[in-house]
Amino acid sequence: MSNKINNIKRILYSSLEEKRLGRALAQIALIASGASAERLSEIKENYERLLSFYFTSSAEDPNRDAIYNNLIKETYELIDDVCAEKKSKDMSYNPYFSAFWAENRITEELKTKAQELLQAEGNEIDVCLSVSAITISCIEVFDAEKILLLIKFSNHANAKISTRAFVGLLICLQVHKNRYSFYPNINNELNLLFNSDDKIKQAQTIYKQLIRSKETEKITKEIKDNILPLISKIAPKIKDDFSITKNNDWDGESENIQQMLEDSGISKKMENFQGLMQEGSDTNYSSFSLLKDMPFFYNIENWFIPFYAENKDLEGLRNDNPEIIDLVDNIMFLCDSDKYSFCMNLVRIPSSARGNLSEQLKVTADNKAETPDSKKDISNLYIQDLYRFYKLYKGKEQLTDPFAIEYNIYNSPFFRFLNEENAYLSELADYYFTKEQYQDALYAFQVKKSEAQDVTTIEESVETYKKIGYCYQKLMDYRKAIENYEKCEIIEEGNLWVNKNIAYCYKKLSRYDSALKYYQIADSLSENNISIIYNLAFCYTELKEFDKGLNCFNKIEYLEVEATHSEEYYLYKGHCLWAKGKKVEALENYKKYPYDKLFEALMHSPVEFSQLETIYISDYVRYNK
Repeated sequence: MSNKINNIKRILYSSLEEKRLGRALAQIALIASGASAERLSEIKENYERLLSFYFTSSAEDPNRDAIYNNLIKETYELIDDVCAEKKSKDMSYNPYFSAFWAENRITEELKTKAQELLQAEGNEIDVCLSVSAITISCIEVFDAEKILLLIKFSNHANAKISTRAFVGLLICLQVHKNRYSFYPNINNELNLLFNSDDKIKQAQTIYKQLIRSKETEKITKEIKDNILPLISKIAPKIKDDFSITKNNDWDGESENIQQMLEDSGISKKMENFQGLMQEGSDTNYSSFSLLKDMPFFYNIENWFIPFYAENKDLEGLRNDNPEIIDLVDNIMFLCDSDKYSFCMNLVRIPSSARGNLSEQLKVTADNKAETPDSKKDISNLYIQDLYRFYKLYKGKEQLTDPFAIEYNIYNSPFFRFLNEENAYLSELADYYFTKEQYQDALYAFQVKKSEAQDVTTIEESVETYKKIGYCYQKLMDYRKAIENYEKCEIIEEGNLWVNKNIAYCYKKLSRYDSALKYYQIADSLSENNISIIYNLAFCYTELKEFDKGLNCFNKIEYLEVEATHSEEYYLYKGHCLWAKGKKVEALENYKKYPYDKLFEALMHSPVEFSQLETIYISDYVRYNK
């Protein structure tokens, strides 16, 4: 039911984003009842009066646009309330969290309570919980007063509180990017908030962190599918090698083990993994996601409670090994919910086994004692807490996942706060590009190009066209990729990379004559480049110039003696050999192509095989593989 409501909400929002107020009102009528139906009727009547006056009166109404925008605003609020009515909220046991989470809209009583929290000192836990409750509540139901509270808490003297509030504010502004413009008081407060270089830089950092959160599932998949299987595969060999070297006074290092790691590819993968960790990517999600099924996380507020040693839920561990809790608290790369997961999982371990763990934690804590940028670290770890909540919480189906939306903030009205001098747009576009989020990178580069106009240098222009072209290429829009690459070539003639990519795109479009032309240019710019020579061979074969194709294959094998090539390589070399009447040699190459795919490949080959030849070749390979 919850997913259905979320889908309905998206449809209704979409109508309002297109300013299709009449359609939105008709859609709401299908689900509104009681007081909501009465509010709907009132909005509809006011809209009908606006339309009637517009078409029947000769006088111009100076307030028409303001009235229309107010109707849009009221309809947004009605949608929120109607959809919220049809969802249930899990109860919170913390009075501060519960107060702000339970209410869809801020009441006068809650305003007073928030003011007390803003003025309170030494109440970090309750204020942090309140800020998180306001955030997740506002993600569900937009409320101007909640936004204003998040702005106020963003200026709190406590860095943990202010950073939490600022992260929540930026997420809410993005989730509801079409809403806040209807509220002038919010705009005024945002102007004041972003009148600080520190806040602008912090916001820029946070949005990068939110963009980076999109990589979490990819990182998790890489660990599960590639890193862990490789470790499992070579672990027995390392164990055996360790046993051998240990008997010979092993000094702590083994060249054999190091070579195993390098040969397996695990060293390179772990190096890349280490780079992601240093950047701040969420490399812990895959491990700690498995530890979120304990009763502690059944309570919604516990996903957001800052880690502190006196927490009653840590009582058992605190009584047995209090030093462990302090050590875990000092591990700076774990978010709060992961720290709780870690500690509560330790309870399952016998006390006798925790001594060695304490020593290991001391080393870990010492290595991570310095934090170069506290606000940056706080925001990154808090985003990880939020990510875990929205992906793993038992009631997640009831919620609107802010990590499921696109953070294309360059299209958001408040982007002007972050990009007054246009520098952040370039930075953002490049960041999307490095993260392989090509659709967003493309949009950002296009905005950058349109805004740059005549002030862009030739070098910057070429670089932008290259990146736009590559984005289109990765999105498989090869024609538009070529359009942008060709602009680069006009500006900067003879660029090897550009010519190779133009050729590649023509190849993907099956325009082999055009692809050949650009591969030939690339070949003249990079002599004896194996990749280019192979692509020349491919194009010649597709164009039925089998002599030239075979010459390319022979050249490759002259340059790379005993090299192993791709399946496609042997298939196309086989085509050239067969076309030249060298059937025995052709068959030896066809044997290196998967026989279960060979029949289909022969059917669509540039070589004109008879049907019987196709059958004979594929069956021969089947029986002589």
